[in-house]
Amino acid sequence: MMVNCTTRLSIKSVLHDKTKRKLVPYKGDKDPQYYGGFSSTTSAYSALVRVNKKDDHSNVVVKIPLAIANQIERKSTTVYDYISSLKIKGFETVILDSIKLGQLVRESDGSLFFLASSEYKHNAKELWVPNDIYQTVGKDLVTTSPNKDALAKIFNTLTSLAVEKRFNFYAKDVVHLRSLKNNFLQLDLSDQQKLLSDLIYILGNNAGYRDPIKKYFKTEKAWTSLQTKGNGQGGIKLSDGAEFIFQSPTGLFTRTISVTDLYKNKKTKE
Repeated sequence: MMVNCTTRLSIKSVLHDKTKRKLVPYKGDKDPQYYGGFSSTTSAYSALVRVNKKDDHSNVVVKIPLAIANQIERKSTTVYDYISSLKIKGFETVILDSIKLGQLVRESDGSLFFLASSEYKHNAKELWVPNDIYQTVGKDLVTTSPNKDALAKIFNTLTSLAVEKRFNFYAKDVVHLRSLKNNFLQLDLSDQQKLLSDLIYILGNNAGYRDPIKKYFKTEKAWTSLQTKGNGQGGIKLSDGAEFIFQSPTGLFTRTISVTDLYKNKKTKE
């Protein structure tokens, strides 16, 4: 099931400079104590920047807040100037000025995901199961009297090698959960139902997050979080081989371009 992400671009609260709340600068690195600011930022879109560190580099997705996007549209600043004002250590250049919210990306390891924001991504692959399992799911995950053997069969299918290979995004988590089969079988049947429902949800191309591991097995490591904390220095990092996938509204036409090619194109124009 495809989930449409509705992006809210209107949340902005410009506050007086005397407020005691911690403010985000309204413009670049201007001190909000004197110039005012806003209490939270709503992302308009993101940008991809190249950051150098010693003999290595990274490609970092950085949020462009709505307030800054408005300034860029009025040509009172640029994406490059805004990124420069963040004083990101090792910042070299802006590889891609604008990444829409919900942009589809294929990483070099084959994982496919949507960039919901600069710090949040979610799986973009559909979950496929054999028809008999599909029928079993429709019956035994909703009844108050589930068949324990049927639940075990669903668990085996959802943690199988086939699922592990399909979902590079969550491969380590699938392997981890598979190793907990005995723990799963010791749960009450109602909890088994809930765990499997959470697993189906997280393996679908949904924008939300559920944890089918730590929620039920408190001492185990949690299912991979979809969020990366950027702390103002950018969030998600993409490999050089990552590809942006651009599709027409009808889905008939698709164009892809790698981060490497975007960087080369940028350097050619400089």
